Amino acid sequence: MSDYYYICEKNGVGLEAYPTCEMVAEASDRAVHLIYKIRQDKQDSSFTDPPLVALIGPGYSSEVQKTSYFLSSERADDRLLQIGFSSTAASLSNTNIYSNFFRVVASDAVQIEVMISLMTELKWNYIAIIYDDDIYREEGKEALMTRVAKSSICVATSFVLPIGAVSLIQVRDILQKIITNGESPISGVVVLTSGAHANAIVTAASALKDTLSDPISFIFSEAIGLSDSYFSSNTGTVFKASKGAYVVSPPQIRIHEFEDYWFNTFRNASRVVEETKTNTWLEKVYKEYSSCSSSISMCSELNSEQIEKASQMSSWTSYAIKAAYVTAKVLKQVHDRLCSGQQGMCSNMKSQLYNNKGSLIEEMNSLSINFNTDFTNVPAALTNISLYFNDTSDA
Repeated sequence: MSDYYYICEKNGVGLEAYPTCEMVAEASDRAVHLIYKIRQDKQDSSFTDPPLVALIGPGYSSEVQKTSYFLSSERADDRLLQIGFSSTAASLSNTNIYSNFFRVVASDAVQIEVMISLMTELKWNYIAIIYDDDIYREEGKEALMTRVAKSSICVATSFVLPIGAVSLIQVRDILQKIITNGESPISGVVVLTSGAHANAIVTAASALKDTLSDPISFIFSEAIGLSDSYFSSNTGTVFKASKGAYVVSPPQIRIHEFEDYWFNTFRNASRVVEETKTNTWLEKVYKEYSSCSSSISMCSELNSEQIEKASQMSSWTSYAIKAAYVTAKVLKQVHDRLCSGQQGMCSNMKSQLYNNKGSLIEEMNSLSINFNTDFTNVPAALTNISLYFNDTSDA
């Protein structure tokens, strides 16, 4: 979009990426740095450095809860617009707490309804729940319990897994307790865990499968992200217990242009070397798939299978791309309103972006996007999509 000067002539949008490493403390630290930058911008009377205009992410709901809480605690004109692309916790729809936050992916309230509909269709009426011991999954479990109470489905038992690595013996014992629970057989198990814990569950269940007359049926939450790696061993063998399992997920949109870009990058060693000069993530990924610990220029080229895996999209990629388009559209909306057709950022727009970050949040409340008419060179998979935000800031 910057190449085509979508927002205005002479000016594009830059991205600065920060890894939070799935750590709430790291995300909180970054939020403090952003608040410092907001105050720096306000003191930059000559508009010397590019202004901070928005935050996309972080990826996990627990990280967003903390960062949005910090950023929303600022004065209204200092609140930084934050757009989520994979944080689905239903609590994030509370605009009284998370007043700066919008998201382009559905809330977990939708996921819970899909689970209820699926269990009803499968005629599950007696279930068990396995969930992780963190705020996000605890919220999900409580929401599911509340919704189940209004249906004909009963929760027989629930088990919590500790954060971090779990032993297969520990998981097997939980599954044994579920199997032998009461007199009535369990219809199925709803799994609200991380991908790593889901992998431990299907591994343990597969070891038990041959000893059971009726195999355990599973419904996994969106945390799996439709990644088949959680359902197979290191050798690529699909676990027995994963066959017939269900995964509830937001709609998956494949951005072929994104995949093609990275596929063509990974197949060209010299291009990889050039791009790693400014992209440390790329170097890490290339070394991981080539099993190389040397300098990137010394690493062997990837074979076709390695390239396929390295360039594979995350289930959240299309939503991250949508978030970038939303950011561009709101900035263009501001430019069109304040700059009266002038090229570049006019003085009114600069003053607003440097001194009143919260104005972009107000703009978002009236934002409506049609990817067909609002953008040129949009990825084919995003055509015919319209997007707006409801009163809980959910798309």
